[in-house]
Amino acid sequence: MRIASLLVLIPLATACTSNNDTAWDSGDTDDSGTVDTDTEVTPTDADGDGFDEAEDCDDDNAAVNPGATESCNDIDDNCDGSVDEAGATGETTTYADTDGDGFGDADDAATACDHAADRVADDTDCDDTTAEVNPGATEACNEIDDNCDGEVDEAGATGETTTYADSDDDGFGDPESGVDACTHDSTRIDDSSDCDDTNADINPDATEVCNELDDNCDGATDEAGATGEVVSYADVDGDSYGDPNSEEFSCSPASDRVTNTDDCDDTSASINPDGAEICNELDDDCNDSIDDGDAVGTGAACAVDDCQAAYDLGFASGSTWVAPNGADAFEAFCDQDSLGGGWTVVWKNHGGAKGGEASNADLLDGTRDDGAIDRHDGTLVSGVNGAAWAAYKDAPQHEWAKAGSLWNASDALEKEHAFRLVMGDVTWGEILAVPSGEFCTQMDNAIEVYFGDTFLGKTDYVNSYQSDRNTFGLANSGNFGEDSCGQTTDNLINDPDRIIGRIDGSQRSLSTVRHLFSYNHNVAGADSSRCQFGCWDETNFGGYYDGFTWLVR
Repeated sequence: MRIASLLVLIPLATACTSNNDTAWDSGDTDDSGTVDTDTEVTPTDADGDGFDEAEDCDDDNAAVNPGATESCNDIDDNCDGSVDEAGATGETTTYADTDGDGFGDADDAATACDHAADRVADDTDCDDTTAEVNPGATEACNEIDDNCDGEVDEAGATGETTTYADSDDDGFGDPESGVDACTHDSTRIDDSSDCDDTNADINPDATEVCNELDDNCDGATDEAGATGEVVSYADVDGDSYGDPNSEEFSCSPASDRVTNTDDCDDTSASINPDGAEICNELDDDCNDSIDDGDAVGTGAACAVDDCQAAYDLGFASGSTWVAPNGADAFEAFCDQDSLGGGWTVVWKNHGGAKGGEASNADLLDGTRDDGAIDRHDGTLVSGVNGAAWAAYKDAPQHEWAKAGSLWNASDALEKEHAFRLVMGDVTWGEILAVPSGEFCTQMDNAIEVYFGDTFLGKTDYVNSYQSDRNTFGLANSGNFGEDSCGQTTDNLINDPDRIIGRIDGSQRSLSTVRHLFSYNHNVAGADSSRCQFGCWDETNFGGYYDGFTWLVR
């Protein structure tokens, strides 16, 4: 209606307008029908905005008139015939969102009051052809700036991998050098198991060796199985010798371990290859033999068979434990120097005023035992080894020797000689069984008599013709030619060189012969024991006196 009114008024206004813009009504008629050509017409401005209805395109709205500023409100505010045209107050700028990801293309901007639905106010899309690329996207490893931050595949991108430096080029990386990224330098690797990236010989594939390093990166140094290990053995007793049953391999054995297996008893420091073998039923020197070597003969448990066995073992003269003829072990003095060695000292007696404190009877009756006696012990004391006498007196198949000794006035051994008796089956028990006072009692077997190695003959008779002295095997009574007991030449002691009874080349008495092997003589007179080297006493031989020792082997 407003537009129709304007169309009616425009020609009228044009026709009625004068130079002073006053409208005159020249065609009005009054009530009489007469046209009043002199009536003035005033334009209407209903909204009071200074524009009448002829100029105002909406005279009901003071905000709408030709002088108004166009605003984005779906109204032709300035009455220019356009609604919300370009330049209107309140226009906004939008950007094309071709990919529909809610982010616009900054290069496709448009400013207007109204925008198409496919445009957005955001201009941060860096690729409006791909919906997956925009500032709200997650950066991924794809060589694209997914989140439009100006960087491609930057730190934190999805799909990053971690690599490690391999400075020593051994194929194993340094775990302290990890880097997360989409792309990596060709010198970096994805392994992080190297424990020393400065040494190519150290890595998880390396062989552990004894060098105080963790070569194979297992967290242990020089562990069991390392190349170069040494085997060691426990040395519990601290004697420097190891227990062979305690084998252990290691690079650095503990201080209480050794590398040898030579100890046979690691609980005793005195038992080892350097130990002194003693008689204790133990292998002290670890040679797999018990009580051998130096221990032999040093105690009852280590006794040798006899002094001959000791001689065969190389023993020197001295006290040795023996167990002859099945007897219990006892200590004996073994003479390894006289007559080829191997002799056991059984008993001895020294005659004359200085030595005859004990008679032969005292020594042989079995009531006295002086232990191991040394025939050259530097004393003149008589004595008997009771255990030796008991072991041998009734034992056949033995050799006895009577060693006569001549001592000077200074108690020094001057001379000695020895006769050997190979007795075979004859025993001292058989000889001593001959009743006192009998003469020419014949034995079942003959005894061979030697002076040193010189054979003097044989005898099988025992003379016991006086109650106080016994001799055996001497058939002649006055000289060597007589055969008082009827022995033949082959069974007669023959001493053409007068060895028997000789002292410094002088024959003191032929009667010496029948006393040669006396074992019980002159029991009543300790100062006149006779007939060892000869028949004398202290008064007629310048203080010399004699003695004898019986030996057996």
